[in-house]
Amino acid sequence: MWNIRESISLALLSEGYLYKYDISLPHDSFYSIIPELTKRLPSHYIRCCGYGHIGDGNLHLNVTSKEYDHNILDAIEPFVYEWTSKLRGSVSAEHGIGFKKTKFIHYSKSQSSLNLMKDIKNIMDPNGILNPYKVLPSIWEPRERVTDAYMCDGFLFSYDLSLPYANYYELVEKTIERLSGCSSVVRICGHGHIGKSLMFFCDGNLHLNITSKEYDHEILELMEPFVFEWTSKLQGSVSAEHGIGFKKTKFVHYSKSRSSLNLMKDIKNIMDPNGILNPYKMLWDIRERVAEALINDGYWYTYDLSLPHKHFYDIVGKMEERLSNHPKVKRVTGLGHLGDGNLHLNVTSKEFDQEVFGLIEPFVFECTSKLRGSVSAEHGIGFTKTKFIHFSKFHGSLNLMKGIKKMMDPKGILNPYKVLP
Repeated sequence: MWNIRESISLALLSEGYLYKYDISLPHDSFYSIIPELTKRLPSHYIRCCGYGHIGDGNLHLNVTSKEYDHNILDAIEPFVYEWTSKLRGSVSAEHGIGFKKTKFIHYSKSQSSLNLMKDIKNIMDPNGILNPYKVLPSIWEPRERVTDAYMCDGFLFSYDLSLPYANYYELVEKTIERLSGCSSVVRICGHGHIGKSLMFFCDGNLHLNITSKEYDHEILELMEPFVFEWTSKLQGSVSAEHGIGFKKTKFVHYSKSRSSLNLMKDIKNIMDPNGILNPYKMLWDIRERVAEALINDGYWYTYDLSLPHKHFYDIVGKMEERLSNHPKVKRVTGLGHLGDGNLHLNVTSKEFDQEVFGLIEPFVFECTSKLRGSVSAEHGIGFTKTKFIHFSKFHGSLNLMKGIKKMMDPKGILNPYKVLP
């Protein structure tokens, strides 16, 4: 029953960029903001709609456009909060204030209320270390919203480095020079922790950021390994606060000598001979980055299936054949866990396309059923596959599952609307 309701956010995202607001309004004015906001929006917006929880007056207000546009944001904010305040509503219903709404909280709380909240915060947390920079307006708000601002440009290439103070911003200048001929670059800048104690600077952590309208492989090739080579030349570190993880394993040698790496491997082997603690960080880098690479194509249709070993990759070939003549399809690939027959089938296009989607579903599940596989391997049925579960379970099994569910959960309150149609 709730499949349509739960799929609204996904459907809205398929239109491009989504501006979304979680507000609370009186019942008699619950939907009044939608027509008012629609009048204000520039002509190139796609959709303005709302849905929510009528019981508690919680409205999810959504506006979509093909891509982020600052003119649309200016038409929405602060109007949406002014209107909410005028109707004696709340600027945040169920999702809290966080970082993003601190500068709008005064539309719902009086100055005396905010002062009281600040006083209580200072008594309970004099050093400001508990959930910092959130809810109450803070001098750190502009700093905490920098990444949000970058993301508005489109695609963000971000690097977390540590550099000597004498050369702290030099790498930004070198990057500007290196990318000067790349037309897709929107912005190059850096920010970080220039913090100091009474006498000495502390960490020299620089966040280097490059933005472009969309992912551009030319930028990546110009930046890597250049950014790490230059960091090494300045006797800095290729990772400051965010660690090496998967992505930087092939660049760690720019900060660590071969003997240091060998020592680290020896300690790892002694402490973890079976390689089960935080695995793959230096071995599975390529496999773990497949999803990230696919997202760079634009829109990603992904399926988690289970198939017999002898037919493990058949469905990829069938899907390639089915989509071969469609001009918007960029890639059809598969990867997975051969041991348990779990295949991750992936199709990419520049943006969501309903025709491509219609060619994939329900074909992918029909084909899986024909090969006596399962429509879901490791990621479950959830909301999105309830209408396809019959391709893996016959009617008698589904009725039995429904009977057990009804017996164990007669009111349908445990994990509702999932798995069973």
